[in-house]
Amino acid sequence: MREWKFWDWVTYSSLFLGTLILAGKEASTIPGLHWVDHPFFSYAPVTLFVVGTLALIAQALGWVGSGGLTDSALLRLEMFPDGRTPDRVEAKNIWRWYYAQHVLTIFEAGTGKSSQHLAVAVLYINFEKPVRVGTLKIEANSTLPRHETKEFNSRFAIIQFEGPPHSVVTIRVFQ
Repeated sequence: MREWKFWDWVTYSSLFLGTLILAGKEASTIPGLHWVDHPFFSYAPVTLFVVGTLALIAQALGWVGSGGLTDSALLRLEMFPDGRTPDRVEAKNIWRWYYAQHVLTIFEAGTGKSSQHLAVAVLYINFEKPVRVGTLKIEANSTLPRHETKEFNSRFAIIQFEGPPHSVVTIRVFQ
C-alpha cells in the first residue's frame, strides 16, 4: 500500500464504501443507524462497485494513473568477440536481460568439415518499471556491427546485431 497511487486509493475506497453500506443496511435495526434506510443507499453499493471496477479497468488500460511510468533506463554491457556471455557493467531500471547468439554451422560437401559462423546476436531487455516510450539509443566505445531495434515498448526492448559487438555497449532509454 506504500506504493499506491491516487487511482489505487479511488478503487479501494469505492469498493470499501460499497461494502460498508451493505453491512450498514443489515445493521439498520441498531439505534442511530436508521439513516441507512434512505432509498439513496439502495443503489450506492452497486454504484460504488461500478466506479471501483471502472477505475481498475482504466488503470489497466493506461487511461489513468500513468504516473507509474519512468523516463529512463540504462544498460551497459561489456561484449566479447569469442562468444562469452557479456558482463554487466551498469544497469538502471533493468529487471532482466538476456543475450542470445544464433550460430550457423556450414558443412563442406566434399570433405564434411564443418565451420561455425555467428549469424546474429540478439539482446532482450526487460525494464523493471515501465518506461515512457521515447528514444532508445545504442552506443559503443568502438564501431558497432549493423544493428536494428526489433521491438521497443514500455516493458521491453529487443535489439538484433549482425554479429557480436566487440566493445562496451550502452543502451539508453530517455525522453
